[in-house]
Amino acid sequence: MSATTLSPQERRQSVYEQMTPGTKRLVQQMDKKEQAAALRMVLLSYDLGVVVAMVFEDAATYGPSAIEQMAKFLPISGGLSHLYLLRRFALEFDREFVKEEVSTPMDDGCYLSSDHFLELCNVSSQTERRRLLTRIRSGCLSALQLRREIRDCYGRGRR
Repeated sequence: MSATTLSPQERRQSVYEQMTPGTKRLVQQMDKKEQAAALRMVLLSYDLGVVVAMVFEDAATYGPSAIEQMAKFLPISGGLSHLYLLRRFALEFDREFVKEEVSTPMDDGCYLSSDHFLELCNVSSQTERRRLLTRIRSGCLSALQLRREIRDCYGRGRR
C-alpha cells in the first residue's frame, strides 16, 4: 500500500513503528498531555455552560442581567451569544458523555473540541449525533467541516 492511500491512523502507526523506544516514550507522554489539555478545555466550556444555565434559571438570586455581566467580565470570545451557546451545549449533552467522547482521539490523533459539540447541538437525533461522531473521528473533521456537513445534510447549522 502506498503512503498516499494510508488512512491517518495508518500513517501515524507507520511513523510510530519507525521511532526509537525513547521517542515512543516521549510521544506517548506528550499525547497524554494533549488529551488532558483537550479534555480540560472542553470541560471548562461545558462547566461554564452549566453555570450559565443555572444563572438563567435563577435570576432572583443572580439578577436579571447576570449573564450579560458575565459576558462582559469573563474573557469569552463571542461574548453573550457564545455563553448562550455553551448553555445549550450543557443542556444537550451529559458531562460524562462529553468526557468519554473527548477522551477518544480522531484517527489523526486530534481530539474533539467544544466547537464540535456546539455544531452537534444542531442535530436533534441521538442516532445521527452518534453517526456524526464516528464520521468526525474517521474523517478527522474540524468543527468547520462538521458545520458544513450538517448544513449540507440537514439544511441547518450556525451561520
